[in-house]
Amino acid sequence: MRKNSNILNQRRVSTALTIVLLFFAGIAASGVSMSKSEILATFKQYLSLNEELSSSVASGHSNSGKPYDQLRKEIEAFAAVPSGPFQQALNAAEHVECTRADAEILQGLFRVIIATSNSADESPAATLTDIYFCQSNFLENQFKLLQSSEQRQVYENLKFGFEIKVAY
Repeated sequence: MRKNSNILNQRRVSTALTIVLLFFAGIAASGVSMSKSEILATFKQYLSLNEELSSSVASGHSNSGKPYDQLRKEIEAFAAVPSGPFQQALNAAEHVECTRADAEILQGLFRVIIATSNSADESPAATLTDIYFCQSNFLENQFKLLQSSEQRQVYENLKFGFEIKVAY
């Protein structure tokens, strides 16, 4: 009986290792090739587009004069899955965080999540959850640096990211 228990435990360990290896192989195979400055610049551009879109909701035109419909199309193209610049930046951020944990990039992702609470885009929440899977202690430490109101927003996105992962 003890021999069967040991075999079962070895299989569990083997299965767990396989899952972890597949996760990191998926990250490595994603073809990520953005630098830290490119990731942060893309996050900043996404925030600017979102701010401009938000300013156009009430009047139909943004502060720069662009119509709402045009801005919506621009931000949708910018964030398009899988090839939009914002999606590529999220993929690159996940890769960086899972390989070498970068506080500036993670804080940048937090800023995106906090500033775009009006967005229906699930990608930032999914990326945050993937980062949690590979760098939970680091993410937790960076999370603690946020103000409590910001923590609530980030926590809700992390929770939503887990729901997305379970659903798909």
